[in-house]
Amino acid sequence: MATADEILQRLRDAKKATNINNILTTTNNTNDTNDVTTTIIVDEINNHVEDQSLRSSFGLASLSASQGILASPRDSIHFSGGNGLPPAWLNFKWDLFRNPSTKSLAQLKLNLNIVRLDGTQMKLTASLNSPHDRIWRKVTEQERTEDHWQLIESEYREWRKCYGPNLTDWRASKFYQPGKKDSTELVVFIRETDHFYNIRLFYRAAMWDYELAKSSIDKLTIKQIQGNQIATLFVGSQPRRLLTADDLGI
Repeated sequence: MATADEILQRLRDAKKATNINNILTTTNNTNDTNDVTTTIIVDEINNHVEDQSLRSSFGLASLSASQGILASPRDSIHFSGGNGLPPAWLNFKWDLFRNPSTKSLAQLKLNLNIVRLDGTQMKLTASLNSPHDRIWRKVTEQERTEDHWQLIESEYREWRKCYGPNLTDWRASKFYQPGKKDSTELVVFIRETDHFYNIRLFYRAAMWDYELAKSSIDKLTIKQIQGNQIATLFVGSQPRRLLTADDLGI
């Protein structure tokens, strides 16, 4: 029979192990032994969870925008973080804002400024401060059978499974037109990691992934920072300028 000192030493040696069951099988299955093993591991896990919540700038409005959180060990969602451009869009820009708040949750807003190929513009906004299931508001039963909403529902279930139900872990919202006039079928999921804000846009039954670097705050003006903006990303091509007489050689 292993002594208590031997059990503790085994726990120290197995500290880096990721499977609790593997640790438990290295000890004798007596009540005393299991009590010691389980208590120590659970305490370490609880401390880890508490530390993670304190690091989350999604969760606590008192933290600076530069402070991040560690990626979840449950993360099984493949996030490409590309820079693709939906059809008919010349370019667009993400602008993420984090408003000061006395509440426990940071108040977030994401602007999507689109320039179409014909030069016309559209501005949409997502308020990311409501429970995840609010994305289903005004979505009819018939609409939920369509490919676009079926994709969103499938991803919604996967994100809830991987990241949990809390706004401190990820957020979801439909985009609306300026002045909160009308909601749209464009939906966004956003999650914070160490160095990025991961954005998944749902548009025309397809997913588009983007990464807003936290370091992009260095690109912002003092006025933008004073307006509570914390990150930005431009994707696409700039509009072509007018040709000058010199360009034409006339």
